Amino acid sequence: MRLRPLHILSVLLGAALLAAGCAGPRATTATGEVPASYPNDSVADIRRAVTRGTDTLRAFRAEARLSVDTPARNGRFSSKIYAKRTPQGDSLLMTLSKLGFEGGRVLVTPDSFFVYDAVRGELTYGALDDASTALPAPLRSGRAFENLLGLAAPAEGRDWQVRPGGSATSSDTSEARYILTSSAGRRKRTLTVDPTRRRALRYTERDPDGTLLEERRFSQFGRFGGLFLPRRVQLRRPQDQSNASVFYRDLTLNPSSLPPFALDVPEGTEHTHARAP
Repeated sequence: MRLRPLHILSVLLGAALLAAGCAGPRATTATGEVPASYPNDSVADIRRAVTRGTDTLRAFRAEARLSVDTPARNGRFSSKIYAKRTPQGDSLLMTLSKLGFEGGRVLVTPDSFFVYDAVRGELTYGALDDASTALPAPLRSGRAFENLLGLAAPAEGRDWQVRPGGSATSSDTSEARYILTSSAGRRKRTLTVDPTRRRALRYTERDPDGTLLEERRFSQFGRFGGLFLPRRVQLRRPQDQSNASVFYRDLTLNPSSLPPFALDVPEGTEHTHARAP
């Protein structure tokens, strides 16, 4: 049976490139060394540096090792991941296998999700807002592309404060850091940025009492298409008991083609419509 919700297909077939921003003069290409401007960069300087070059990223495909732990399912899998950006939001297609056998497939669109469990013969689907028990939080946030590639940047419109955290000497590049914090609204956000790679290392959100609500970690960086990107991405939301970890064995940016973003499941598959409590 081919599952093709008409409103989803209309979004996917009408996909276009994400509108691009421009970089300022101080946002130079990452070299892997502490920049001369450290530790005196402003929030705007850091935002430009982190986002420089990423506006050209419209899609990626990857082979990865995936670990998932949610109330609904858990396990470790080999995975093929396909993702793309559209003006309407991010779309994601994942295949999961274990010991050469299919474990399942996941389709995330700008407004819906579909999780096929091949072992149980069950398809869980629903609005993205109702995916709390089926998907780790960063995959249902509408920013799966950003979260999976480690493209976190200080969002505009928030009152960010920045301070250096670590050594400013070029002989100790592993210690150079920028710590950005924002307490706007009901959450305190903290973003740790490595100025040598112009990439986020860690992002957290906490409630007013300091309880950790969400955490993203990015590590084991390599160069892909001229950009420093993490090979390992860890995503965690403790209150939802939701965790995911991805390690990229192979990553291709802006591939010339992607498979159709549609989910085929066998006839007789049990369907479960997920709704938030």
